[in-house]
Amino acid sequence: MIKGMIVSVGGTPQALIPSLREYKPAFVCFFTSQQSVDKVPEIKQNLDFCFEDYKVVLDDVNDLLHCYEKALACCDFFERKRVPPEEVLVDYTGGTKVMSAALALLAVSKGFSLSYVGGAERDKGGLGQVIDGKEQVFAQANPWEVMAIDEIKRVVLLFNKFQFEAAEKALEDAINKVRKEDLKHYFESLRKLCQGYFLWDRFAHKKAMAPLKEGLEELRRYAAISGDKGASSLAAKVEENLQFLKEFSANSKDFSQPSRWHLLDLLANAKRRSEEGKYDDAVARLYRSLELLAQLKLREKYGIDTGNVDLSRLQQRLKTSEIVGKLRRNHLDRSDGKIKLGLKAAYNLLYELGDELGKQYDTCKDIAGVLAARNASILAHGFTPVTKDTFGKLWELVLQFGGVDIAELPSFAKLPPRLGKAS
Repeated sequence: MIKGMIVSVGGTPQALIPSLREYKPAFVCFFTSQQSVDKVPEIKQNLDFCFEDYKVVLDDVNDLLHCYEKALACCDFFERKRVPPEEVLVDYTGGTKVMSAALALLAVSKGFSLSYVGGAERDKGGLGQVIDGKEQVFAQANPWEVMAIDEIKRVVLLFNKFQFEAAEKALEDAINKVRKEDLKHYFESLRKLCQGYFLWDRFAHKKAMAPLKEGLEELRRYAAISGDKGASSLAAKVEENLQFLKEFSANSKDFSQPSRWHLLDLLANAKRRSEEGKYDDAVARLYRSLELLAQLKLREKYGIDTGNVDLSRLQQRLKTSEIVGKLRRNHLDRSDGKIKLGLKAAYNLLYELGDELGKQYDTCKDIAGVLAARNASILAHGFTPVTKDTFGKLWELVLQFGGVDIAELPSFAKLPPRLGKAS
């Protein structure tokens, strides 16, 4: 439904009347030169319906930049009247070529539809103006859907670079501009996926599942109707990701209990940060992964919680009480009276328990240097940026310590280079 129209006014106002009669908008913005503004009353007198109008008067009809800046005032009018872009039509029949060009640019930018009044019969041997009474209204395609290749590419780039917030904002703009219902549904499904992956990327696993499910359902419907192979492949990957989250939830008491799934997810997150060149962030996640490995081994094999070590229970497993004494002296949190172990202390305890993971840590020649580089990071205790090389070394160590095959890690879905028919 067309609720608002922008019409360019030239020397022959009769050409605009068929278009206005065709759409009967509630709001009309007359885009006119100083010389043609007095034609507006004549146009209104020839219409048999009521509407609220607004005039934007140009000072220089041959200056494209000036015309475009003035055209933006038309948008302000429709915003005040709460007319959404999808309900605005631009008729660029009248006025100078520069005025028409400015309105075409505006339509592309804002997602307005276009219309033009032409006709088969013209004066001057068929080369002049359309003969009165022989006008024909030609509705044009939404130019955004034809010309938004760069915008769509930007959405793909942002999503595939894990910039989900920015990708969602770009998709919101696209949804407001596109007319085709199938594309609206497709872009809405992608917007939901942006929300889901954004939450997942910030470890909000439980919250991420709902928008991912909603996006997947909408995506499946679009793919089935359109036959879009790219959308079908995307849906399959999203389904794979959701399956990982479901298994993650089932094996960690709804993400609340430490599990190997947390480890896999942390490593995948670290990999994404490294792909962005954020090596400090990536190494911070690897450090936590290394710590988590020790925590999981102590918890699952020995029943020891590194956040609250039961010394009496531990004493039964150790040959000497000397270790227990050291833990009490060095790792007692006086604020709550609990024994708490950090990364090194956890691995040392594993070593004392005769565990293979503790022995592996103790004999690893590279671990001290890599952890020292991590500790010098501004995200830890220093001011030295972490290098790609440091990340690579710690990455390999964590995979080795955890016995992790990189194929186990969840990889986020990527958008296809072409999105529907918009590209």
